[in-house]
Amino acid sequence: MYRIASLATAAALILAVAISVGPWISASSQSQPALEKVISDAILQLEPVTDSGIAVAVIKGGRLHYSGGFGFRDRCASNKVDANTFFGIGSATKAFTSMAISLLAEQNPALRLDVPVKQYLPEFAMKDSEATEKMTLERILSHRTGLPRHDALWYLGPFTRSQLLIGFDTWRLTRTPSETSLSITT
Repeated sequence: MYRIASLATAAALILAVAISVGPWISASSQSQPALEKVISDAILQLEPVTDSGIAVAVIKGGRLHYSGGFGFRDRCASNKVDANTFFGIGSATKAFTSMAISLLAEQNPALRLDVPVKQYLPEFAMKDSEATEKMTLERILSHRTGLPRHDALWYLGPFTRSQLLIGFDTWRLTRTPSETSLSITT
């Protein structure tokens, strides 16, 4: 329940910053310190804990208008957030990745979600050769690969893409890749 409340607070904070900053961007004569004040005020209104760490980027028309950090990334060491601070955003990346791949597939008929990954990455291999042949983007994006959980992988890194791809051939499946196909009805 705490995690849902935290995510809701984060979403509200992002929305508040976006609403507060919108008019500022329209009035391009405003100064950088004025924008920082608008963002800081929006954060202060909704932050769940004083000096919560947040990085903000304001982009309009494909151009970066502002980037900066607020609060602490490490309270004990008093390290502040800046524009280059990395945040662990956990499972939110799954939705971004699925949407991006789905949009690419929609725009490019040559990219299909229902064909084996090996068709796109010939070097792709899993410990189980049958699983290698059955692994599709659809199964990967819908968590029907048979791979075990690997939540701590992010914390053990950083790994290059090549290191992660090569590692698949050592992972034992906890179940066979699902044959169930997704069907969406409207």
